[in-house]
Amino acid sequence: MRKLVYSVFAEGTPRPQPRPRKGRYGNFYNPRTADPWKETIQVYFLMDRKPPITGPVYLKIHFFFHKAAALYGKIVPHTVRPDKDNLEKAVMDALTGIQIWKDDCQVYGGNTEKYWTKGKSGAQIWIEAEDY
Repeated sequence: MRKLVYSVFAEGTPRPQPRPRKGRYGNFYNPRTADPWKETIQVYFLMDRKPPITGPVYLKIHFFFHKAAALYGKIVPHTVRPDKDNLEKAVMDALTGIQIWKDDCQVYGGNTEKYWTKGKSGAQIWIEAEDY
């Protein structure tokens, strides 16, 4: 049986976790383009801080991208870049960074969806923990 631990809406423009890049001199580095988005997520979660989750985690995320034109107040699927898996990775890395859980390998399942909306951009994040 799962119990809801967090339900947070992080307002901002969702950014994907970029892939590592090879530098000019052969060194590898992680681009920092997602860092402001990850910091935003962390701020929203730190407002409702709880002890780290130690067991299995079910993660559900709905990303919302603002688009004022042609939606007529509806929420419609977002089928262009950024990819959902890279968006999800940025959220998981942000939450691991502030120890919502010990490691993102604890996330055994979940659901991630992307939508266009006339409303605010951001991500609704639900975290459920297994209750044994």
